[in-house]
Amino acid sequence: MHRANLVGCLLFGGIALFAQAPPRTAKEAINLANWALRDNRYDDAEAAFGLAASLDPKDPQIQIMLGTMLASQPNGIRPDQSRLERAKRAAAAYRLAVQIDPNPGTLRMLAQLLHNESLFAKEPERTQFLDEATVLFRRLLGLNPADKNALRTLGTMAVPKANDVVREARMKLRMEPDEPGPLKDPRVRADARSRVGGVIDEGIADLSKTIQLDSEDEGSMASLSALYRTRADLQDAAEASRRDIASADQWRKKARETTDQRFQAETNRPFGSYTRPHAWVFRGAASCIRVSAREHAAKLTKKVDPWYPEEAKKAGVQGSVQFAVSIDSYGKLLTAKLLNGDPLLVQAALDALRAYVYEPTHLNNERVVVETEVEVEVKPISVPRRGH
Repeated sequence: MHRANLVGCLLFGGIALFAQAPPRTAKEAINLANWALRDNRYDDAEAAFGLAASLDPKDPQIQIMLGTMLASQPNGIRPDQSRLERAKRAAAAYRLAVQIDPNPGTLRMLAQLLHNESLFAKEPERTQFLDEATVLFRRLLGLNPADKNALRTLGTMAVPKANDVVREARMKLRMEPDEPGPLKDPRVRADARSRVGGVIDEGIADLSKTIQLDSEDEGSMASLSALYRTRADLQDAAEASRRDIASADQWRKKARETTDQRFQAETNRPFGSYTRPHAWVFRGAASCIRVSAREHAAKLTKKVDPWYPEEAKKAGVQGSVQFAVSIDSYGKLLTAKLLNGDPLLVQAALDALRAYVYEPTHLNNERVVVETEVEVEVKPISVPRRGH
């Protein structure tokens, strides 16, 4: 946007902080954006960051601040704008930052944003986000082959990609989408294998490397079990299918054992721990208070039902997963730490929890961060057969 237009937005869009001359430096514009953020004037803040970028186009941090602001906004703050629209603008800002300075930290921010938003986007954006995130995480691995986060994320991303294709094939064969067992038609099975066989093999390789780097990563073990189980359903040879099922059972058992050992040792690094990448803490959000689970549950304004993992379906596992969480001053998940739950259900529960939005909590007229507990129920989702 041209500087004159940006200045016009600032002057006539509702920012009354500058009765004097408009900002002349990027630093002044950033200060203006921070004042607007403090008052929840996101349109004004976005325009001010845009002005800062036009005043100093070679500073990648300005684009990072803009992208983080857009990615961190809770739904409902700007009802005229969809989550997808904000995610696309946030990704565009991060891409500009990458163009200015393609360092691993900026690449990771963009990759993680696209991966996170793929959980909420619909087609075709969902696939576009996943494909771009895959390229970026592979780029990070090119810089550091031992990047555990990139390996783990790539392996985890392979699970829903494979499940989507297999579920589509089951529907084509008029099977239940999550019905266990191999695809019954050899041609449909071969088509599904040609579409996702490489994805599954790469995911297995990535997760195996992750576990080599961290032998106690039960999240990767659970995802690895799911990929072996899916690959078993695509095998033509019965012996190959049995080997994959045995591997799936082995990794599922290992994940359970590792989780139990973690609980017994009372460590502070359980499977399912989550910290929002590059969480943006605005002014006025420094305080933190403890709130009971029941009291804070009443503040829930957006709840997302978790997807039901195919591996859990095959194992007949369902139930609740408990997390100790912190909720930021705008009502979104900041951190989550597993307290209890079956390893096969934890990732689905965590994915749903990331989308929860709460009414902000105030103390002395200031928004505060909240520490509490949340329980997420993961159970089968009824999907009608096609044609019924």
